[in-house]
Amino acid sequence: MNIIILGSGGCVSTPRPCCNCRVCTQARQKGFPYARTGCSLLIEGANILIDTPEDIGDALNHADVQKVEHILYSHCDPDHTMGMRVIE
Repeated sequence: MNIIILGSGGCVSTPRPCCNCRVCTQARQKGFPYARTGCSLLIEGANILIDTPEDIGDALNHADVQKVEHILYSHCDPDHTMGMRVIE
């Protein structure tokens, strides 16, 4: 069983929209792993997704995830649940 870190950007993804700071500029230029999506994990084999930030679609596509069977939420803050509508 493997654990895949789908996103580790914290409550705000990187790059942030309209931000021109050094970190966001570098993330736009270099892409992953400098660009990061919201926090989420996938437990392979069991196909368990932990947390669904708003950009979960991008994270799942980037990791080429083909199947999610179960979803767990670490807690109910919006930065962990806003992607629920994408998964539905």
